[in-house]
Amino acid sequence: MSRFLTNHPSGDPLRAFRESVNESNRQACSVVFKGISEYGSVDEAENKREDYTTVTDIIRWLGVFDVIPESNVRRTLTGIPNRRNIIVTLNSQTSRELLIQRGRVWLETEDRLRYVTIEEAVSHSELQARRILGTPERR
Repeated sequence: MSRFLTNHPSGDPLRAFRESVNESNRQACSVVFKGISEYGSVDEAENKREDYTTVTDIIRWLGVFDVIPESNVRRTLTGIPNRRNIIVTLNSQTSRELLIQRGRVWLETEDRLRYVTIEEAVSHSELQARRILGTPERR
């Protein structure tokens, strides 16, 4: 058996394949919200609830009505202090494309949201590859 097929800790090649497909599907439905300031509470659960409420309010305002579990909304670990990006996993690629398209037009019309942007989420390895190859990030 090749090393590739036994690369998963469980030794099950099908499980490794299914997990990679699931990760790709999740990535294909994810967006990144940039420019939303953090709530600033010392209670981490309260910060997460506030992020969830803020993001879902914006998503609903833009006319996408997916049911989004709170576990599908999270802050990135790195980024600008007090404005780390928020990653949201939507239910479909169609919802993602609609949200990005509407966000480009409608976010600039609301003063409070003028500096918020919504972009496609990319994996860390894809981001590194773009930097190495000099490929600009999509806007």
